[in-house]
Amino acid sequence: MQRCIGVQGLAVAGLFSLFCGTAPADGVADLNAALARLQGQMPIKAQGESKTWRREGEGKAAEDDTGQATVAVEGGPAGLQVLYSKEVLAKVEAEQRARMKDPKVKAPIGFALGEMKATELRSMVSAVDALSRDIEEAVFSGEKMDSYKGKPARLCRYQLCAKDGRHAPVWRQR
Repeated sequence: MQRCIGVQGLAVAGLFSLFCGTAPADGVADLNAALARLQGQMPIKAQGESKTWRREGEGKAAEDDTGQATVAVEGGPAGLQVLYSKEVLAKVEAEQRARMKDPKVKAPIGFALGEMKATELRSMVSAVDALSRDIEEAVFSGEKMDSYKGKPARLCRYQLCAKDGRHAPVWRQR
C-alpha cells in the first residue's frame, strides 16, 4: 500500500530566503544548492539521550522494559563518534554482572543504549542529509512566491509517499 501526504514547506521557503534570494526561477535547483551549502564541515558536539519503553506480551504475562542513557556525540570531517562516559560504562558493567547472577534482572541502561542507533544519531547531528533524501524521493508539485520572516521567499510543495506504510515526515505551514 502506498500512502501520499501533501507537504507545504515553509521551512523550505526559509532556506530560500536565507540562501537564494528571489531572482532565479528554479526553486528546486535553488533548494538543492542551499542544502549543499549547509553541509558544514565544522565539528559538532552534542549530547544524545535515549529514553525507551517497550511492552512485550499481554495481560498478566506482559513485561515492561524501560531505560534511559546519555552519551556524548561528536561529528566532523572524520565522521561520527559516540562517547560513553566512565559512569555509563560502569553502570552497564554492573547490569551485566547482575544479569549473570539472575537473567531476569532488568538492565535499563543497556536496554536504552541498545535502542540508540548510529543512523538516528547521525541524522540528529546532520539533518541536511535526511532532508535531502526526503526531497529526492518526493514529487515536486509546484512553487509560489511567499514571505518568510518578512522577507521574500519561495514556497515549494512536494508530495511525500511512504511506500512501506510508515508515516513520512511532514512540514507544516505555521
